[in-house]
Amino acid sequence: MFNAASKAELQGQVWQDDNVGLRRRFASDRLFMKNFKGRAAFLAIDIWVNKSLSFREIEVRFDDPDKHSADYTIPIRATWDDEIRDVMQHFLPWLDYEHYEEPELIAEEMERHVMAVSLSKSATAFLELEDFFNSWPPKKVMPNQHL
Repeated sequence: MFNAASKAELQGQVWQDDNVGLRRRFASDRLFMKNFKGRAAFLAIDIWVNKSLSFREIEVRFDDPDKHSADYTIPIRATWDDEIRDVMQHFLPWLDYEHYEEPELIAEEMERHVMAVSLSKSATAFLELEDFFNSWPPKKVMPNQHL
């Protein structure tokens, strides 16, 4: 429960530590991360070039970057002083990415960036560890059984 006594804890070092935030992001995105395992995936991020709220959503498409509808749409809010790198580090730090095609300027209003993405080595290791932790304790081996 949040109350006046919670203020000191929330302002403390633990909640302001970037590493803790990154761990929280990995943990909270764990199920979503699994969708990217072993699949071709593409992100489309539009930058509204003449607006102060430049970034508004991330579209995720699996298998085909040109398919009509996105498989997932992630609403985001980021300002004009942010860059693609900042958006990726904040919202999807567990993905490696590279531009799939050159950014396209649409109607002088929006710059569309399409990127090919994959799980980072850290994300793959994280998912493997989560699988290990979720399968603990291991099954008991009977004396006659071989491992």
